[in-house]
Amino acid sequence: WVLAQAGQQLRQWQARLTLGRPLKMHVNLSAQHFTTGTLLPSIDQVVAEVGLPYPWLAVEITENVLIDDINTATKLLNQLAERQIHTSIDDFGTGYSSLQYLHRLPLKNLKIDRSFVHQIDTSERNYQMVKTIVGLGRRLNLSIIAEGIENHQQLQLITALDCQYGQGYLFSCPLPADEAENFLFYGVRG
Repeated sequence: WVLAQAGQQLRQWQARLTLGRPLKMHVNLSAQHFTTGTLLPSIDQVVAEVGLPYPWLAVEITENVLIDDINTATKLLNQLAERQIHTSIDDFGTGYSSLQYLHRLPLKNLKIDRSFVHQIDTSERNYQMVKTIVGLGRRLNLSIIAEGIENHQQLQLITALDCQYGQGYLFSCPLPADEAENFLFYGVRG
């Protein structure tokens, strides 16, 4: 299971490297993980086996998963929050509107979908959409992560909107664990 692999990798990095602050691993959950009723026992098992405290983990789910069964989702998100596991809504803005539920869910992050960020530098509408999402997230005390940053102009616009975090090919393409370690901890690519 990907969560077990993520936990084992993080444990290895923490054992070998000193950063002065704890690392947190973000793991995407599918709708199946979220709706089978086995997520919490699986997380508890991985935490026990790997020997990491719960706050090392952050999970990402798409907003569609939340809307399918908001009552079950709310209960599960509360149980994750009790374990100090942060939850992010991934690809925010592309699914069904979850605005009516957003204020009552124990979320930590909104991840702005790349489709808005990708054209933030060429489309006024996309710029305004990103600006609105950032403002909404800030008012709800959520951290905002812009996905899909590919050039310096996009990064400059995202930064000017006071978006705290970003990810995308401007920083790095997806990397296998050994290359990610070299990049993150030693500043060496490839």
